[in-house]
Amino acid sequence: MNKLYFFGLLLLLTVAACKKDKTCPPAISSDDCERFENRIYPKFDITNDPDAWYETDIEGSLSTLGTGFESEGFVYYGNMVTRFRTSDPELPPGTPKVYDLLQMRFSLYKPSENYLNKPIGIVEFYSPAFDADTVNDLSALTKSLLSPGIKKIEDGTGIEGSGWFIGLNLFDAVNKVGETNLPGAPMFTNRAQKEVPENYFEITRSEAKDMGSFVRFTIWCNFHAELYRRIWDQATGNSSGSYFGPLQNGKAKLYVDVNK
Repeated sequence: MNKLYFFGLLLLLTVAACKKDKTCPPAISSDDCERFENRIYPKFDITNDPDAWYETDIEGSLSTLGTGFESEGFVYYGNMVTRFRTSDPELPPGTPKVYDLLQMRFSLYKPSENYLNKPIGIVEFYSPAFDADTVNDLSALTKSLLSPGIKKIEDGTGIEGSGWFIGLNLFDAVNKVGETNLPGAPMFTNRAQKEVPENYFEITRSEAKDMGSFVRFTIWCNFHAELYRRIWDQATGNSSGSYFGPLQNGKAKLYVDVNK
């Protein structure tokens, strides 16, 4: 009996030891390492179908976030952002143009009082990018990009901005409610630098509603994403993707307002 008790206790201790948080990936800075070790994933009740939300399994932990247009706590950012632009409009003859690319960013971003003094992991989505100089009808282009169907996921092996990319930002611990522009450790599919067959993003439903001066596009989607954190080798100048973890069984409802 004593031997059985001893081996049973040893098994429990072994299992407990295995449940410790992962150590930091190689070459991660001390600041990023602290975010990794102390990270939490927000969990909100989204049963009332807020205007924007996501639900996903991160490292075996359910993470849910939801927000209305005027909600307290987390604030939703669904907007157009500039990918990159030329610094000099008067380029010498024969110089390839550096395009001013725009894309849609979907992020439930602003921390609430429930997460003060804790680094939090927020899921983000980016649409394919497009050349702003050649767009005649932004609403029509947006409707095309947000149409239902399985979408290409950008993994860093193709043309930058050619597909969707999904990721997780581990933000620094917030000091006050409403604080934004926090530094963080971003991990995205487009930093994998290799094809990841398991990655999946499908828009299952799409709606466009005329709001007068703008059109509100809403999409419902399912996703799975293997995430990577780009690490630079100071000696060689080369970079490699450092595996972080998957977003599994994910689904989301997102919206973006586009001016006519």
